[in-house]
Amino acid sequence: MIDMQSVDPVATQASALPDPAALAQQHEAWLAALEEADTGGQPVAPDPAALGRRGARDGALFVLASPRGLMYTPVADFRIGPGGVLEDRQGNAILGFSADAGPGSTSLRPIVVAPADRDPARVARYELDEHGVLWAIEHEMPQTAGHPLRHRIACLGLAVFPAAQNLRAAGPNGRLQATLEAGMPLICPADAPGVSSLERQPDSPVLAGLRGAMREMWMAANRAETQVSLAQSRDALDRIALDVVK
Repeated sequence: MIDMQSVDPVATQASALPDPAALAQQHEAWLAALEEADTGGQPVAPDPAALGRRGARDGALFVLASPRGLMYTPVADFRIGPGGVLEDRQGNAILGFSADAGPGSTSLRPIVVAPADRDPARVARYELDEHGVLWAIEHEMPQTAGHPLRHRIACLGLAVFPAAQNLRAAGPNGRLQATLEAGMPLICPADAPGVSSLERQPDSPVLAGLRGAMREMWMAANRAETQVSLAQSRDALDRIALDVVK
C-alpha cells in the first residue's frame, strides 16, 4: 500500500508553480537592462527633471488637470515642470496630496515642489517611488555618506471608478474623461494601505511592446504550468483513491 503521507498533491502543485516575487524581480532587472541598452548607440544625458514612466494597477488611474478639465490615465510620464509643478509629458498638472495633508483627506490639488526643495545647492535630484511618493533627495554630505537626506514632497492621487469601462476616451494619448455611467470615483493616496504599488513602464514604444509580449508569454506559460501541476495532482489523488480501494 502506498504511504498516503508521502504523496502531497498540494505540495506537488505548489512546487510546479513559479515564484511570482522572483519572476517580478527578474522581469524588472531584464527591463532595466533593456532600457539602458536602448540608446541607439548614442550617449543619453540624464534629465534631472524627468522621473520616469509609471503605471497604476488594479484599475486605478492617475488624475490630471488639463485645459479641458480633469483627465484620468493608467500610465503617465512624470517630470518636474516650470515652477516646480509635477506634470506629465503633455504639460498637464498631476494631482495628489501634499506632505501636510491630513489623514483621510480626499482633496486633490496640483503637486508643486516648494522653492526650498528646488534649491540646486541643497537638492541633488527627485525620486518618485513605487508607492507614488515624490521625494527631494539632498546632496550627500560627509556625515550622510551613502544615506542622503530626503524630504517627502507629496503623494500621487489615484481614482478608482465603479464602472471604468464607461469612461470616455479623450485624445490619442490614452487620456480618459469621466461620465455619469462611470460612476463617482473613489479617491485615495497612492501609498494608502491595500493599494498596489506602481508599475515601472519603459519609455520606448518598442520596449513597451516587448514588455507586453513578454508578459503575455509569461502568463501563457504560467497557465500551462498550472494545468500540468493540476493534472499531476489529480493523478496523485487517483492513485491514492485506487490504493485505498485495494
